[in-house]
Amino acid sequence: MKQKVQVNADGSRKKPIQFFDQHSYLVKVEKLTKEAKKLSELIKLMREVTNDKEVTTLGAFNDWLCSEAGFKSPSFSSEALDLKDAYENIHRLNNEINSLTIKDLTPMHKLSKTLLDRTKEEFTTYYSNNDIRVEVLLFNRLVEQFDSLPYDFKKSVIVNREGKLLSKIADNYNKYNQ
Repeated sequence: MKQKVQVNADGSRKKPIQFFDQHSYLVKVEKLTKEAKKLSELIKLMREVTNDKEVTTLGAFNDWLCSEAGFKSPSFSSEALDLKDAYENIHRLNNEINSLTIKDLTPMHKLSKTLLDRTKEEFTTYYSNNDIRVEVLLFNRLVEQFDSLPYDFKKSVIVNREGKLLSKIADNYNKYNQ
């Protein structure tokens, strides 16, 4: 029976996963979720202050302040417009955000699927082609050796829940010949 080949969206073959560090992934997703809430607050505050939906970054907010007040310094501009508290809150929130941008969020300000996929990739270890080749060679050698056993041995072999091979005939032989 042929095994179905798994394919990525770009048409390339998926590599078999050796290990996925789920705990670290969940910790990072939780951290990103908290950061997304802060980014959402930041964007909401900037839009409230500016009444402009295009202002979504600190740079754009600073540019808006300078253009509204006519000063080159965003700090002076915020004081002139009586927006010093909002300016300081926006800077505080911006400093608490380390890695997210608005592009990493959905329109509902949740983490995007692309970001979650990138994060999952970060904590996934794949088998190398060499590892796979070695495992396949070992398995093929095992199959050849198993096929060379007498029929009664093959019939008595089972694989337990732990993945170990057991044989009633071999166990009896080992028991009496020690």
